[in-house]
Order: sequence, then C-alpha cells, then structure tokens
Amino acid sequence: MRCPICGGLKNNGFLCKLCAEKIDSLYVQKGYCIRCGESLASEKLTCCGECLTNIRPWDYFSFYGYYKGVLRQIITEFKYKGDFAYLGILQDLLCKAYLKGDFDFDPDVIIPVPIHKNRLKLRGFNQSLEISKRLSRVIGVPIERNILVRTKDTVSQVGLKKSEREKNVKNVFRVIGDIKGINLILVDDVYTSGATASECSKVLKAVGARIVSVLVVARTESGHLEDSS
Repeated sequence: MRCPICGGLKNNGFLCKLCAEKIDSLYVQKGYCIRCGESLASEKLTCCGECLTNIRPWDYFSFYGYYKGVLRQIITEFKYKGDFAYLGILQDLLCKAYLKGDFDFDPDVIIPVPIHKNRLKLRGFNQSLEISKRLSRVIGVPIERNILVRTKDTVSQVGLKKSEREKNVKNVFRVIGDIKGINLILVDDVYTSGATASECSKVLKAVGARIVSVLVVARTESGHLEDSS
C-alpha cells in the first residue's frame, strides 16, 4: 500500500516515513494558550489576551497542531473530497490531541459537532463523527450523534470574519435529551474563530452539561479565518 499523500511506500503506518515526519513536525507541544490554542508570544504565558478577558464556555481545550502544510492538506482532502484514505491518520491525530490535553475528568460521552441534514446529504458523512470513532474505542466512551443537532442550514464559515461567523451559528444548535450532570468531549476537525465551539458549548451547558471539553485535530493561526469552515 502507498502513502496517500505522496504515493511513497508506507512505513508501518498510514504514511511513508517522510510524510509521517512532516506530520510530527506540526505537533504543538508548548507556547500556546491552554484555553483556546492560540499561539503565544512567550512560553512563560499560559493564556492569550482574549481568554484572559472573555470567559470561554468550555472547560478544557486541546488540539494536535496548527492548520497548515500537510495537516491542512489531509483535512481538506478528507472533508471536501471525501477521500477516506486520510481518515485513519486524522483519527490517530485526534487521539494524540486527547492525550496531550490531559483532561482532568472522566468523560461520559463524545459528541461530534453536527452538520445540517442538507449538508450531510450532499457530503455523505459528518467529518467530526468519523474522526471520533477511534477515540471512542480507545478510551471506551460512547459517541452520541443525536444529542446535539443543527437546526439551520447556514452558509459556509469559509471567508467570513469573526463577527460574521458568530452571527452565522447563533441559535442553530439544539440539544435533544437529558444531559444534566454529564461530562462530555465536543469533537470537531478544525477550530478557527471559536464561534462554533462556543455556541455548541453554551447550548450544552445551558441544559445541564457539567463539563464540556473541546477537542480538535487542528487550529488555525491568527489572521487565517478565511482558511477554514
């Protein structure tokens, strides 16, 4: 079998040795805000300015690396072109992001950020659900795909400014069922402005979720809102 990125021979995994090294080089170990993943000017800092002035509606946050290079490539190829050759890689990176997060609680459920039924019909799959499946097996926590639903078919977030993204996802999520007192992991593929994660977390907290942790494969860097949905 060939590496899905470059076509070279695989190295006992999903990728060839060279592409695996490129992915490893994008892993962010330090120098980021513990609340949202924003890159910090000094490793002595723990939070960015926005997280110091605005309380995030989630309790924990973790990601694998920044949305660029080969990491951006495999996410876009999977998400927009439906190339499932990249799914195993993304599942593996999400598991590594979870371990890096050092979440100090026992999760009860994993909730993938939902997409609207119209987009699901068009795309054929929810990328957040698919990348969650290995994590569910590894940590023994079930995925609940029907607790959080998207009630409105909004326009894509790509190209929108931060304020426009927030307005675009305002009041589009709804919780079905009783989640009072549960601890959950909210999974998405990419964190951009935080608008989607924030709106989902607010809705989940409003109906009684005890702990909401946001877990993503990648996070965009400052000034790159146009790059991702």
